[in-house]
Amino acid sequence: MQYCNFPHYILIILTVLTTSCSVEKYIPEGERLYTGGEVIINSDSTIVNQNLLKAELESVLRPSPNTKILGMYPNLSIHYKAQRENPGVINKWLNKKIGEEPVYLSDINPKRIEQLMFNRLDNRGFFYSKITSVIDSTQKNASIIYTANLSKPYTLEEFALEKDSLTIYTEIEKALQETEIKAGDRFDLELMKFERERIDHQLKQRGYYNFNPDFLIFEADTNRYDNKRFDLFLRLKRNLPKKTVRAYSIDSISVYPNFSIDTDMESELSATSINGIDFYQEKEFFKPKKLEPYILFTKGQQYNSEAARLTSNRLSALGVYKYVNISLNEMD
Repeated sequence: MQYCNFPHYILIILTVLTTSCSVEKYIPEGERLYTGGEVIINSDSTIVNQNLLKAELESVLRPSPNTKILGMYPNLSIHYKAQRENPGVINKWLNKKIGEEPVYLSDINPKRIEQLMFNRLDNRGFFYSKITSVIDSTQKNASIIYTANLSKPYTLEEFALEKDSLTIYTEIEKALQETEIKAGDRFDLELMKFERERIDHQLKQRGYYNFNPDFLIFEADTNRYDNKRFDLFLRLKRNLPKKTVRAYSIDSISVYPNFSIDTDMESELSATSINGIDFYQEKEFFKPKKLEPYILFTKGQQYNSEAARLTSNRLSALGVYKYVNISLNEMD
């Protein structure tokens, strides 16, 4: 079988190589093939994790240029050949599999990319930086060089929680014991977003069912300093509904081991209770005492989203259920 397939591989390879000639003759008049972008970073001060910052700026260089292999554009060449009046079966097939439409300089918006880079630098604390772009071109090809002249970044002096008498602030304080926001760090919007998600996750383990990370507000204050330093304050949004800052506990647990869309949850089904969990089923589909250890809720405990997730995973892993649905009903 190996010997029978070998000629087919040779045919494909030779076809690709013979179609990988220069593509310049196919480039329309007035267009230049985009060959990519380059980012140069200039700064008067040392930049922590400069390689990561450069990679983040390079991530906005869109669209990407056509694939280049050994100085040639095989995928693009195949696309051009497939556009001819009689492209042939092989060219059509190759174009469908690996062909690439051309990316021209006219498809690139350097000013838009500059603005995206500027926003990324703002998010990382490099306010008032400057970005310029220069087109480096020949008659048929063009690349773009972006130069980022970075200002000195703003660094954190003090981080504090603005709190009041709400109990939830005590839980937020506990969560902040593991914060990654430290004095001396530069301003980092992405880190603040991560911190909001992390605090929300912790609160969800402590009963705050209706909480949302958007309820947390970070405020930066530069008024105390004149050397690109700032204080950072965390607080809750004003006038939040009471239910969003209130911890919930479990009043009762009802389990339907053989539930379907036709199940009438209001019907009079007899319940089997084990350790505070009520099991409802017309006929015994699953023995309650066998199912109970997989349910990680207990009556009276605070709501815990991680317990809900693990319970769902454990029940799904049994291989008995196609779907596991955990429904939470709020009581007045």
